[in-house]
Amino acid sequence: MTETAYAEFARRAYGSLERPTYHAIMKLLDRDPYQALRSAFPASWSVEDVTDENNDVGSAWRITWGGGGVVLRLSMVGPYATAFRLHPEGYATGECVFPPAVEGDGAGRNEERLLADVVGGAGFALLSSNELGRTIPLRLADADGPVTLYEALFSFD
Repeated sequence: MTETAYAEFARRAYGSLERPTYHAIMKLLDRDPYQALRSAFPASWSVEDVTDENNDVGSAWRITWGGGGVVLRLSMVGPYATAFRLHPEGYATGECVFPPAVEGDGAGRNEERLLADVVGGAGFALLSSNELGRTIPLRLADADGPVTLYEALFSFD
């Protein structure tokens, strides 16, 4: 996807790239837009909403399965998702699992592929580490410099 397309989603969600607001996103969060997606996950997965109440632009879910798991982030700005592998102690490692590994049966790799299939099949674009690091011309109040796609689409943390 092009920078222009990402910026257009951000403009529609924030109202303006120069003077962004969160009013449209807050209305979306009042609904449960991901209910159908959650119901598509295998019953063997444990899904916990770990969204920070101060996060105004997306949801975060800790999804675990035998031998591993991820923190899945879903954007309210547009149809975007990303996921980070969990450390055995339960915190996100920062290692992006999208796109999922095509080969190998390492711990959780089949589940990561299934997660990508389910989330992608629900219409979300699965963003990789490279895409998350790209910047767009959005001026967030707390940003000291260029805003990355991760910050604009998922969480300014």
